[in-house]
Amino acid sequence: MNSLEKPQVLVFTETIEEDYTFFDIKWIPTSARFVVIGCHTKGTGSIRVYSFVGRELKLSSKNDGDDTFSYKCGTFKSSDLSNRNLTTGDFKGNIHIWDLENLSTPKDSFKSAHSDLINSIDGSQRSGEILTASRDGSVKVWDVRVREKPVAVMIPRETEYKRDCWTASFGQDGSLIAAGYDNGDIKIFDLKAMSVLSEPHLNNGVCSVEFDRSETEPANKLIATCLQGKIHAFDLRTLHPKKGYAQTFEKFTGSNHTTLWGVRHLPQNRDIFGVISGSGSLGLYQYQYPDKRSDLDNNNVPQGVPGTIVELQETTISDQPVNALDWSKDKLGLAVCTAFDKKNKNCHCNEVKYYLMNVV
Repeated sequence: MNSLEKPQVLVFTETIEEDYTFFDIKWIPTSARFVVIGCHTKGTGSIRVYSFVGRELKLSSKNDGDDTFSYKCGTFKSSDLSNRNLTTGDFKGNIHIWDLENLSTPKDSFKSAHSDLINSIDGSQRSGEILTASRDGSVKVWDVRVREKPVAVMIPRETEYKRDCWTASFGQDGSLIAAGYDNGDIKIFDLKAMSVLSEPHLNNGVCSVEFDRSETEPANKLIATCLQGKIHAFDLRTLHPKKGYAQTFEKFTGSNHTTLWGVRHLPQNRDIFGVISGSGSLGLYQYQYPDKRSDLDNNNVPQGVPGTIVELQETTISDQPVNALDWSKDKLGLAVCTAFDKKNKNCHCNEVKYYLMNVV
């Protein structure tokens, strides 16, 4: 592949907020707007909505309440397209649901959903359920129709030490959950059977996990990013009773030992994904499938065959760690991301259509 065929990552807009720390960023579905989630230097939470005016960004609305805790994460996935409500998790373990047309007060809340910081939040549009992962070691599923308690709770056994759960993601239309922990554990839960399907262990803390398509069934593959610059891919089509899912890994080329803060799949192509790093880079990768996705082991038991992870491009977009990324579902290759340099950035990856025509 020559340099002309590779997608190019271009940063075309930046917005700086001196007194503001960004923790998450999300496109508002079916719009040219996005929401930034974070906190002020004094520790109070803030939600800001930006819109495009030509090639410029305009702050269209915000919530800067003095009595709120810092917001850590957010998602639109638990809301349908007619409402487009934002769901956030904060540093005190609360869940809030927001109407973007009225950010003065939450539309709904789950107070003290966790006993500590909510690290990660996801949603299922089919069921409207909310998935949260917390520093208290638990992973919980919430339903707005059931206010008293979560509809599912995944916690360590009494004999196990409670690890900090850094990330969680819905898969298979809300029936699967993948959770990643600070000690390198990944747990894949089957909500229908209320059982653990697989418990692979990686050598470093798991910063982010994401199914390539949360709504497809059966599940296809899972990508995990870690401390020390490793990207892991799990083929979920075949589960071996002893070996688990087939997996492969690749080192992030930007910096071999950098923290990989997150992974996000391109909505238009589930085999291409972006990885953001502590070195300030955005990397584009493609998962390439093997000729056969399964074969038989020595005992004639089906086992998966891993593919390969191929780097398409890696570009430095900040001199500080890039901590959040989101792709536009409406515009191929358009992304927004935030970094610890107090800037939110709008990036465009051109030549991605080339890879849409060459997927397996």
